[in-house]
Amino acid sequence: MKRADLIIFILVLAAGLIGAYFYFFAGSAGPESTIVIEVNGVVVQTYPLYQEGRDEYVEITGVNGVTRVHLEDGRVQVVDSACPDKVCVNTGWIRNSAQVIACLPNRVIIKIVNAEDGDIDLR
Repeated sequence: MKRADLIIFILVLAAGLIGAYFYFFAGSAGPESTIVIEVNGVVVQTYPLYQEGRDEYVEITGVNGVTRVHLEDGRVQVVDSACPDKVCVNTGWIRNSAQVIACLPNRVIIKIVNAEDGDIDLR
């Protein structure tokens, strides 16, 4: 391996580690974090991320039909949706503000917003 190859390898490795850090840790959800569900760009539901003992399912009506969302204490996932490819279902659980679930055919977006970020007006 040449020296230039080694430098490129180290730079790519460093970029990957930095990206992994931001994905898993930088968007850490705090105790005041909120689950925000949008349909067609409009906030339709909000829920506190942390609620002791929560295990509930909610149904959100999108432009193509219903998206079924599973809320647990500290995490959220889509379990079924009225879309052909089910990318949103295959996304799995999200736990922090660096992660988003998007059902583009149904125009449903689920994200976690930290209270201190001020990303969105939750009214």
